[in-house]
Amino acid sequence: PESWSSLDLFALPDLAEMQINRLLLLQGNLQPADRQVLLMEKTAQKLGQSVGGLVAIELPDGTLRMLRIAGVVKDLTAGTNGFMADGIGYISFGTLEWLHQPFEADRLYITVAQRPNDKVYIRRVAAEVTDRLEKSGRKVYETQLYERNKHPLASIVTAVLGVLGALGVLLVFLS
Repeated sequence: PESWSSLDLFALPDLAEMQINRLLLLQGNLQPADRQVLLMEKTAQKLGQSVGGLVAIELPDGTLRMLRIAGVVKDLTAGTNGFMADGIGYISFGTLEWLHQPFEADRLYITVAQRPNDKVYIRRVAAEVTDRLEKSGRKVYETQLYERNKHPLASIVTAVLGVLGALGVLLVFLS
């Protein structure tokens, strides 16, 4: 390749059966076969790639692997991770092994069935899950909480709108 870009790859189970953190298919197939990748829409645009194209992956030992693009997706629940991310792709567990990477679960997505907009309740459930994980010997580095009726980027959008509103008022008074 002429230039290299960072690409975070996430191995996921059968995407069609996922109940939370679902991906929206924009092009191609939702489930990548072995040695294939789904790219986030922003990543595909940045790389100038589309379905059927190839992405070169350099492994830590210097080995090059080529992944065929099976589809382009949008992650509507990514929050700031998807908004700020440089490159994101989704692969099968078979591809993870082919890339000589260990299977290590490093993310856990949960949802509450009751009171999905009660931040105190959500925080309590998250604390209970964190406690159970840590008691089992796992380390929890970060917890992100979202209410079902609020967009993950709502606070950022509100802040930007506030700044724009203040600039608009200032512009009126200065003109």
